[in-house]
Amino acid sequence: MKKYKIVLAVLAVIMILSLSVQGAMAYFTTYVRVKGTIPLNLHEKTTITEEVVEGEKIVTISNTGTVPVYVRAKAIAPSTVTLKYNTDSNPDWTDGNDGYWYYGPMLMGGSEENPTQASPLHIKIELPENSEQTEINVVVLYEATHSIDNNGNAVWE
Repeated sequence: MKKYKIVLAVLAVIMILSLSVQGAMAYFTTYVRVKGTIPLNLHEKTTITEEVVEGEKIVTISNTGTVPVYVRAKAIAPSTVTLKYNTDSNPDWTDGNDGYWYYGPMLMGGSEENPTQASPLHIKIELPENSEQTEINVVVLYEATHSIDNNGNAVWE
């Protein structure tokens, strides 16, 4: 019986070692050699222009790069200020319910002289009644991505 236990232990050790040998052999016998380069130029360049007209901030995002991109934007203001996004004249912008507004169509690549522009996003700035503030700083953050998932949706993370 004692001999049986020793043989069983030796067989177990041999089986464990044989499983790890295959991985080690694959590591030491497989190699890859690569020579040369392939140039890859994904030139993504977007710019934003902002103007304030009669209490409304108008945001336009342009693509001057060579790669089509998706864009999104979000405005940040003090807590006493109410921001209302006006998309009545432009249905291309939609609320993502995550603080960002997404421009529906992809912005195709353009050039410095002839950029592709998103339709303007209008943001109405409303101050509280009896406010003594005369200047408000509304910051607009925007992002662009050319990555899409398997379903054709833009990848923002």
